Amino acid sequence: MKSVAALLVATAMSVSAAFAAERRISVEEYRDRMEAGWLGQIAGVGIGGPTEFRFCHKVVPAGEVRAWSPEIINESFHQDDLYVEMTFLQTLERHGLGVDIRRAGIEFANSRYRLWHANGEGRDALRRGIAPPDSSHPSVNKCANDIDYQIEADYSGLVAPGCLQGVVALGEKFGRLMNYGDGMWAGQFVGAMYASAFFEREPRRIVESALRAIPRESRYAEMVRDMLAWHAADPADWEGTWGKAIEKYGHEGRCPELPDAIEATLNGAMVVLGVLYGNGDPYRTIVVSTRGGFDSDCNPSSAGGVVFTSIGKRALPREYYEKLDLRARFEYTDYDFPTLVAVCEKIAREVVMAEGGRIERDADGREWFVVPEREIAPSKFETYDSPGPLVGSRYTEGEMAEMRFLPQDVKTNLWERWGIDSREKPRADGLDIPPSFAGRPFAEQLDELYAEIVSQIVDGRPLSNKFVYETPSRRDAAMAAMVLERCGRVGLIRDWVLSLSDPFDRLREDEEEIDNLGETLYMLGCVTNATHPAAGRIVEAAKSRLDADGFLSGPVEGGRHRVYAAKWLRLGLEKCGLDASWVKVPDEKDSYDDLFWMDDSRDASLADRALDGDRPGLSWAAWHKAGRVFKGKDVPVKHGEMTWEANSALAKYEGLRTIHPDWADRHIAYPHIRHAAEMFLLLWDLGCSAAK
Repeated sequence: MKSVAALLVATAMSVSAAFAAERRISVEEYRDRMEAGWLGQIAGVGIGGPTEFRFCHKVVPAGEVRAWSPEIINESFHQDDLYVEMTFLQTLERHGLGVDIRRAGIEFANSRYRLWHANGEGRDALRRGIAPPDSSHPSVNKCANDIDYQIEADYSGLVAPGCLQGVVALGEKFGRLMNYGDGMWAGQFVGAMYASAFFEREPRRIVESALRAIPRESRYAEMVRDMLAWHAADPADWEGTWGKAIEKYGHEGRCPELPDAIEATLNGAMVVLGVLYGNGDPYRTIVVSTRGGFDSDCNPSSAGGVVFTSIGKRALPREYYEKLDLRARFEYTDYDFPTLVAVCEKIAREVVMAEGGRIERDADGREWFVVPEREIAPSKFETYDSPGPLVGSRYTEGEMAEMRFLPQDVKTNLWERWGIDSREKPRADGLDIPPSFAGRPFAEQLDELYAEIVSQIVDGRPLSNKFVYETPSRRDAAMAAMVLERCGRVGLIRDWVLSLSDPFDRLREDEEEIDNLGETLYMLGCVTNATHPAAGRIVEAAKSRLDADGFLSGPVEGGRHRVYAAKWLRLGLEKCGLDASWVKVPDEKDSYDDLFWMDDSRDASLADRALDGDRPGLSWAAWHKAGRVFKGKDVPVKHGEMTWEANSALAKYEGLRTIHPDWADRHIAYPHIRHAAEMFLLLWDLGCSAAK
């Protein structure tokens, strides 16, 4: 009997220990905290955005930090801090938690947004056929220690409540696409803070718990331990701790472009700074992390997301979500906020089960995640400076065929493979695939300018700049249509063009600008013909505006530019296959005629025109008319440095506030579709001449 009793006691103790090693969270509470985590990210990048990279190695002044207002919550749907990580969520949604890293790489390679640093280097490597994990190896990716996966790892903790090993595994699957060593552990650590925040409320405990998910001997782990120690020594003086972090970790960056601003360990210190010294207060957390400087929109986004997760949406002040637009989609994704939440819950169920947990239902019908506590096995220790060997992993020909967005050096014959006749098949597969400029003069610049043009097409509408203009300008849209037609991609705006019924864009207080007549006809001719109902209305409108001498008469940008308007009308009529002989061009000086090179008229005197400081594309148009020739090295277009428009009376520059406050203050719209188009068309035509 005694032995049986002892056995029963031992069994009871083991069962009790087993249950003590489990943690429980209702699915309802999980969802509440997960939603809060996303809200924290959105709020953090909204507050921190105006200071990004403006304050490096110095504390952001308190007066430079944006005050919170409920409307800010809707300003971040276009932020790469959010939509890049949603690429990983979409991969998990489509292929399940068991998706392999090669497939994850293909999905990332097919992303359509612009990327920089480790992300850009990693994606370019994938598109060249270098499969992961080699895409992040320091010999391939010179930015592998940068902040990129740290910015994007929030998702991994939000789908892994209490499952730190699951966060580590997701880092090995997605962080390996672009980051290595400390760069990858940075993301695993941030994800682990989120995962811990589902069960921890106290900031120090969140940080200490997450530290278990990364190699102890790593530089990143050393930084976290330092931050904890400095905070413990003085939990009130965050600026003192900031100074110690800068002194020790402030000059270790490897990035060739932003060596001491984009490195993961340094920026990670700013995330931890906000979490620890925010004292659990959502706004203070974001402010402290923002004032740390450097990548000061990404850092408060991560810090805010972690702390918001620990609080939960129900306990947040309503000002952080009461104005949230539940119908707006995050750019480059299929997700609005409710869809994002549903996808995260779906994946979380898979993660909990995969990590040895279970889902129970209580007597009231409520579901619970039961999560086992376990020892965490971090990723293998390796460093940027002493990396392990390359695996030699390459994508197969079949896998490469699945990549729809390829860099210039591997886009050979892409035109033949994917090119389309936009009149016959305007929505054919491959329409959104960038054309190949490989082998053409100015290929790099053409590729960059094309990307800037298509990036401003929103729901098929070619906006001049999507952040500051709400309605397409017919003048700007027509120039963009010329580019798209030459690239076989005019179908991108086909539906919008076909929807046009008014001959005028009416952007200037309902003014009917007569150059719109030809511009609208030209676009119609790109996608259809004179049978379109608007064509007849435009011809009638034009003839009703002929003066007593038979010349087209009316305003153009508030002035008299009859030559310019008549030439556009003649071009548009010809494009639609209509008679243009009745259009008379006045024999008079028209300064805007310098911009109309499309009729092959030339004026060599324009070749030396100086670059316009506000509207550089106008200078390019004049150079086009002059027949000015550039050589490849002389073209001042690289990474968008020439595509602005400044001081336009019609632009609402405040829309750029969260992108770049400097541009908003200086009234600069970058990029600008018309100016990019003028540059593109001159370089394209120069390339055609060279080919002859």
